[in-house]
Amino acid sequence: VFAEIVIAPEAAQERFRQTAGKERRESCMMLSCRDLDILRLLRWCRMIRSKELCEAFSKDEVMNLSAAQMIRFSDAARAWLLTPCGNRVLGSAGVVLPPATAPTYREPDIMRRLRLAQIVTTAYAAGVNIFLTKESELQSQPSLFLPFLHRNRGSNPWGSTRVAALLYTGDLMCAIHWVSPNIGCVALTDELTAFQNHTAAIPAKQRAMIFAASSYEETLFELDTGQANQNTRLQSYREVYDCLKLPLFLLPCNETGCLQLRILGVSNYRELLAKIILKSKYVPPPENRPVYDALYQGVPFVMAADMDLRRIDAVVEAARSDGLSQIALAALPEQVEVVLNRRYRETGKARVFTITESALRELLESTAPYAPPDLPFYTSEGSVLDVPPLKAP
Repeated sequence: VFAEIVIAPEAAQERFRQTAGKERRESCMMLSCRDLDILRLLRWCRMIRSKELCEAFSKDEVMNLSAAQMIRFSDAARAWLLTPCGNRVLGSAGVVLPPATAPTYREPDIMRRLRLAQIVTTAYAAGVNIFLTKESELQSQPSLFLPFLHRNRGSNPWGSTRVAALLYTGDLMCAIHWVSPNIGCVALTDELTAFQNHTAAIPAKQRAMIFAASSYEETLFELDTGQANQNTRLQSYREVYDCLKLPLFLLPCNETGCLQLRILGVSNYRELLAKIILKSKYVPPPENRPVYDALYQGVPFVMAADMDLRRIDAVVEAARSDGLSQIALAALPEQVEVVLNRRYRETGKARVFTITESALRELLESTAPYAPPDLPFYTSEGSVLDVPPLKAP
């Protein structure tokens, strides 16, 4: 062996280079589709808390990207952020991206970003396409667009409006607002004008508004305790709830909210779910009562999983005018326990039923949240995305 090295040093060095190169390639980190989605979510949201990130992905996946220095945990924001390395990796992936921005550490900005991340991760788990960079892409369904991506870029087409996201399901075009305790007031006329102007070119059967928060309790607390505002231009969300002419849904950013969004994404979901739930006992609503979803044992039936409480109240009033003291409701378990029992069953306004898992599977095929495939990510050229070995902390 010694003689070979002495006589043919170039050949020995070449063999060493080949072997070392192979070891280097094997030690590279090959990004999976799941890894790339973590990076993209952080690019769109700017920052995401561990709770939301580790509910959508495993803790090991998050820590691997952290060890590779593509993401980092910020103690100031108490959330995960992209690093310059993570942004460079995304830039080489060949996917369309929103502009990269420097992280902000102002408390109000952090709070807004973390609230937005709750909406985005809930929509992501529901299988909604959240990786959009302009409103016109909302015509792929179901999809979510974040107006703040256009803010602070020379011009601000959304002005000072408070819409957090736009949701498109095919049938519905929804403006999502975050409504939690002490959230403040809103200029409803400006909100509706901007909403209409920015979505006018997108076909939808109906426009609606969604009040989102971490839980139903947070939104209802604001709606039940919010005071009327004396300013003639600004209104509290309680006043918006009372006067808005569009349909209005309440949405929690959790597993129930994920299922709720999936139901909203099904065309004609109310009639379909009513038929699935009632089966042979399903009776179509009377022609003069289109607000009913069906009749069940002679009383109005409402599929309430979309959490349009004002619609439920309208059905209660219509039933009373028809001489009926009660209606029937069906909703998801958390909706029944947290909201509907207290507001309708305990007050004698309705019989409240829980939608079964089998009924949901019949409508949705699967009730499991969306999970990206655990496969290598391939660029548009068909190559994998290898990340060179980095010095891990």
